[in-house]
Amino acid sequence: MRGRVGRPSDGLGRGESLSAVACRHHNQRVSNSEPALSSPSTRRALTRYRQHSAVLLGTGLVSCVIGYVVLLLAGFPEDGPASNVSVWAFGLGVAVAIFGLGALTRSLRMGSYLRRHPWQTLPVRHELSTWGGTPLLALGDDGEHVVELVAMKPRWGFFSGFDAVLVAGDAGHKGVVATPDEQRLAWVRRPHGARYRDRIRRKVAKLEEPSRAAA
Repeated sequence: MRGRVGRPSDGLGRGESLSAVACRHHNQRVSNSEPALSSPSTRRALTRYRQHSAVLLGTGLVSCVIGYVVLLLAGFPEDGPASNVSVWAFGLGVAVAIFGLGALTRSLRMGSYLRRHPWQTLPVRHELSTWGGTPLLALGDDGEHVVELVAMKPRWGFFSGFDAVLVAGDAGHKGVVATPDEQRLAWVRRPHGARYRDRIRRKVAKLEEPSRAAA
C-alpha cells in the first residue's frame, strides 16, 4: 500500500512496510503507559518545532521593524519607492509573524498533550484532503478517525505515504501526530462542521467497501 516493501536483509517481515516496522520498533522501545514526551526523539522533535516557530515569529517582527525604519529614514512619505517598500515589508512581516505566533502557540498545546498522553500506533487507511487542499488522515482499522492536519503547506508532505503514524491524544478529536520515527510532529483535529464530518465519514465508508467485500 504505502511505503516500501523491503528485503529480508532489511529486517522487514513479509509484506511489511518501512513505516510499519518503525512503529513496531517504537512500540518495543517505549512502553504504552509512558507519556510520549518521555521519548528523547519526541523531545528533540518538539524542540525543533518550537525553534522553527520562534524563527518564523522573529523573522516577521524583523520585517515589520525594517518597514518602519525605512519609513522613518525617508521622512514618512505618502508615496514613492520608500513608501512601497515599507508597506510590503510591514505587510509581509505581519503575515509571517501571525503564522509564527500560531505555530508557537500550537507547540505549547502539543507539549501539554505529549506530557499527558502516551503514543499509540494507528494505521493510516486513507489520505484525503479538504476543498482547500489541507490533508485529512483516516486513522484506525476502518478509517473511523478522520483528522485534519494543522500545519503550513511545506509540512504537509512529511505525513504522506505512511501505513501507520503515532498519535498522542484523542484520535477522533484532537492531539499530536508524529511520523513513525518521531522526527516530525504536527497538531491534528477533527474537521469543523458536523455535516462536513458526516460527508467525510461517508466517503471513507465508501472507500472501505472493497476491503469489507474482500474479507
